Order: sequence, then structure tokens, then C-alpha cells
Amino acid sequence: MTTETVRTELYGCDLIMKGGISSGVIYPPAIAELSKTHRFHSIAGSSAGALGAVAAAAAEYARQTGNEDAFDPLGGSDDTVSLNELLAEVDGSGKTLLHRLFVPQESTKPYFDLLWTLARSERKSLPVLQAVASHSSVVPSTLMGAAGLVLVLAAVVLPFTGSDSVVLGIVAGMMAVVGLALWLGSALTCGAKRLASTLHQSFIDNHFGFVNGSKVGDQEGVTSWLHLQIQRLAKSGRDRSSKPLTYGDLDAHGIELVTMTTNASQGSSDAFPFVDEDAWAFDPEDLKRLLPEDVFDYLVTTAKQHAEDWKSAELRPPQNLLPLPPATQLPVLLGARLSFPIPPALSAFPLYRRVSAPTNGAVDVTESQYVKIWLTDGGLCSNLPVHLFDAALPSRPTFAINLAYGTHPPDIANDDEMMRAHRLVSRPLSAEVGMDLPVHDISNMTSFGKSVLEASRNWSDNSTQSEVGVRDRICTVQLGDGEGGSNIDMSSDTIRDLAFRGRAAGENLAWMTTGIAPESDPTRGNDVPNTQWLRHRWTRLLTTIDGLAVFADKLATRYVSEEIVPQGGIEPEAITYADLTKNALTLKTALRLETTRWNEKTATDVEAIVDHLAKTPIEGTSLDVTDSERKLVLSTRKPTRSIPERDRPVDPFPT
Repeated sequence: MTTETVRTELYGCDLIMKGGISSGVIYPPAIAELSKTHRFHSIAGSSAGALGAVAAAAAEYARQTGNEDAFDPLGGSDDTVSLNELLAEVDGSGKTLLHRLFVPQESTKPYFDLLWTLARSERKSLPVLQAVASHSSVVPSTLMGAAGLVLVLAAVVLPFTGSDSVVLGIVAGMMAVVGLALWLGSALTCGAKRLASTLHQSFIDNHFGFVNGSKVGDQEGVTSWLHLQIQRLAKSGRDRSSKPLTYGDLDAHGIELVTMTTNASQGSSDAFPFVDEDAWAFDPEDLKRLLPEDVFDYLVTTAKQHAEDWKSAELRPPQNLLPLPPATQLPVLLGARLSFPIPPALSAFPLYRRVSAPTNGAVDVTESQYVKIWLTDGGLCSNLPVHLFDAALPSRPTFAINLAYGTHPPDIANDDEMMRAHRLVSRPLSAEVGMDLPVHDISNMTSFGKSVLEASRNWSDNSTQSEVGVRDRICTVQLGDGEGGSNIDMSSDTIRDLAFRGRAAGENLAWMTTGIAPESDPTRGNDVPNTQWLRHRWTRLLTTIDGLAVFADKLATRYVSEEIVPQGGIEPEAITYADLTKNALTLKTALRLETTRWNEKTATDVEAIVDHLAKTPIEGTSLDVTDSERKLVLSTRKPTRSIPERDRPVDPFPT
């Protein structure tokens, strides 16, 4: 296809978005822009990126069910106000809607306000003293405080004893000073302890967060507001009172949605919906305050119906728990909520998981039990999960939107908003560009601590996104001081400015497949090739061939190798992997083999596969793969609950 060809059909693509709290305002306009030329198949995100992923999935569902204007609420139109414009609206208090959505509960509001004041105020000592004083008492609660009060009272009474001695006056003054110090010091210390204790308990009672995302009075919380937007985007008659949009609704139209969550209880990163979906349950009392009422009612009703069909009484959850319904019946809001708990601001999400625990000291004798699992911000472990949806030879591009902080270039005269936005958006246009990760400036303890935290959180994602065959499909949006991140109090103008960068990111990514450079991008010349998707596929072909060649060579060699260390015991001889394949059935006791999962045909199939790989003349080929720097970049993480290929609708416009 030439660049002059006019294409009316939509290209296919996948999309992955990075977390970043308020930086998520970049995503709605980026999605809307990309949707003009692309149809979304698989969508994923972490934290704030998960909110963008859910919004994109809901809009794509609406488009697949007949709404041609499905993405207008994300990008805006003559008749529709965009999400960013809604978030930028200011009320009488001067706060934007984005700021107001993080509304704390009554029990945590004093502490949330205190911490917010500390984070934003230059004179930080006064609010601390005020908060401590509010938890103090004039009545001493310690022996030291009582002694101090006695000294103060004695100093007050002493001058009235009838003596006019100068020494007596000095003594009285010293007694007053010491007594006052002891009394006030004790009161403030006890007040600080009470403040810490009540803060700690309120924090725990609110599921380890100051804001649980639910509606407070007339003010929508971030979770309840997101639910309204999902229903609004999905349309088809949906509103707050109708059935929530589910993963099954998406699956029926070939839309895959994956969000990342952090399993704090087990120290792992998980993709949602869970692969082991039959192993999860929930306590309705835990979720009642975390989900909108209609979503909660739907989840409980569906879970009770699922419980009635539970086949194994042995694996049934305890009576106070309900099994988590199958993924197809789960509201998509749940995926966003599991990925977006931002510690300590937004509450964690509690579920129960059936896990195996060793009994009687025997490692391989286990019994399962349900334990409480706390799920928190998906961005803590995988903030840009570029590994999702990866294939050795992709049939469509998997785009990713990255967020980074850096110094903004100076404004150029005559640049309009979109031209300025494009100068803050970048993507390597060939495999040779962008090989090195950005370097963080470390000049003090603060910058060192931030860099260490960034490395511990995102080392895996960072390493993957710089690889060949990956980096040229990642668009990075530059942010500056006061933009995105924890700055939920950004001004309306800043929110609108970030929206332009979102649009620019969408235009930039679309260019990869359309072959048409954005007109509003002043940094691109006519000499830039417009065959990026073709060149990306060529790069992936080379990385796959190189990687598979090395893998096949090692596999075929080791399969028949005699240099295997023998185990000893009842099998003293060295047994090659080929011997294991041929003789597995005779070794089934030693291998604890289930014969239903292995038979003679299985052994023959395995031998045929290895034999086929062994016959590949790797060493004699013109491809020199022994010293190749190219890596086969494929996910080594747990698989997602992908829609089976046989159930996917046929894409009428394959790319």
C-alpha cells in the first residue's frame, strides 16, 4: 500500500498505558485520536493507565455495537464535552473536578487534610501544632505532666505567701517556666501519640487509605465517577441502574482488557482478570464501601448464583465469603479499581485467595485454605507492562504510551498548541534509535532515593522497553514540574495543556501504521520514512529468527547429551532427556506421572519436534547468530486470560 492510498477501514492495534495518578488525563485524548484510524483489540494499563484502558475498552465496545460517535466523550466534539473538560471544571471552592474526586471519608478527612496541607504548605509547623493540640488535653495524663502542673500552680500561689524576697520571686519564676514546659510538653506528646494512634486506626479501617473512592455526600468519588463514565461510554441504554459493563460484553466483540495489580500480601505482580479465577473469593462486608451500590449488588448477586453451581464442596469458600464469579461476569470497573489503589491516598482492595500451605512439615503434602490478600497499585511492580500481548511475529502493532519527566524545550515563535505538544512527544522511528535508557540526574539524597525507588519498581519494564523491536512502538510524553503524578490539584489550564500532548501522542502512534506524518508535528521532515510498521515487522522477524536459532541449537544439543550428572539413589545411571521422553511410562513411579497426560504418542510427538529442530542447519547458514546482540523479546510472566482464538471474531480488516 502506498502512502497516497486512501484507506477507509480501520487498522487493528493493541494499546498499553503507563500509570501516573493525575497523568492519566493524557490518555482520553490520545485514545480518541488513535481511534480515528485504529480499532482496539487488546488494551492494558497500570494504575492511572488502567483507568485509560477501561475507558478505551468501553468506547470500543460502544463502537462495535453500532455507536459511530463512541469516542467523542473521550476527545470531545461539537456536541460532546470531553472527559478532560469535565475534569478541568472548577467549582465555587476553586478546585477542579479532578481534585474533588479524591474526597476522603469523614473518619479520615482530618488526617487527609493535614497531610495535604503539609505537602502543599510552605509554613508546615503551624498545621502540625494545630493538629497535635486538637488531640491534647489540659488535664495531665502522665506523671510528668501532673508534676509540671503542680509546679505551675505552686509558682502562682508562692507570691501570695506574704514574702517579698527577690530570691523567692526568682524561684517562683523558674518553677513556672519548668512546670509550664513539663505540662505543655507532656500534653503535646500525649496529643501526638493520640493523633498517631487515631490516624493509624482510621487508615486501617478505611482499607489502608485516606480515600476509598466512593461517593461522600453529593460529591462523587473517583471510583463512583469512573463507573458513571464507563456506563456513559458503553451507552446501549446503560446508566447507573443498569447492568454494569462486563468482561463478557467485551469478549463477545473481540476486545481484551487486562490491568495490572500488585499483590502486597504475596509480593507479586498479577494481571487481572486472574488466570486462576476459580481460586478467588471476597467478603461482601469488605467491598460494600469500596464499590458503587449497583456494582456491588450485581457482584453479590452473580457470586451467589455462581456459588450455587459450585461443584467441589472441598474447595468451597467459607460461609462468610462468596466466590469471585468467572471473568466473563465481572464488571470491568473491578479491573480498574484493583489497579488504581494509590498508597497511601486510595484504599487497597481486599480479596481472598485459595492457597496451598505445607502441613506437618511435609513439603509435598498440602491442604488449601482461603487467606486474605491485599491488592494495591499495579504500578508498584509493573507500571508500563509492555510484555503483555507480545508475539514473536505480531499481526498488528502493540502501541504503548510512556510518561517521563524532563526539561521542556523553549517555546518556538508561531507554534500553536498542537505544535508545542508535539515537541514534548517522542518515539524512536527506527530500530537503531533509543537504545539507551534515560539517565536520572542524581545530585542529592532526595534524587538518589527517587532513582533507587524507580529502579526497584520498574527495572523489568524499563529493561524491556529499550529492546530492539519494542522501543519503536512506545511513545513518550514529557511532563514538567507540577504536571501529572501526585498533582491532583493541577489547574484547569494545565489539564487542558496535557490534553494537547495526549492528542499529539495519538497522532504520533497512528503514524506508525498509516504512514502519514501528523501535519501538526513540526519536528518531522519529509525525509523520514513512512514505512515504520513494515520495518518494525522486519525487525521482529530478525529478532525471532536469531533468538529461535540459538534456542533450537541449545535444545537439540542438550536433548541427546550424555553429559548429564546422574542423580544416584535408585537411578544411578545418567539418563538423557531423550531417554526420559522414550521411557517416561516405565519411570512413571519415579516421575509421579499421570499416564492420562502422557502416552506413547506424546513421546513420539516430542521426539519429532526436537528432531525437526535438530535438523535445522543453523551453523551452516548465512545468518551469524552466535554473536547476535538481538534478543527474542517475549513475555516470561504469567499469561493473561486471553480470549481463545476460536472465539475471536474475524477481523474484516486485518493489518
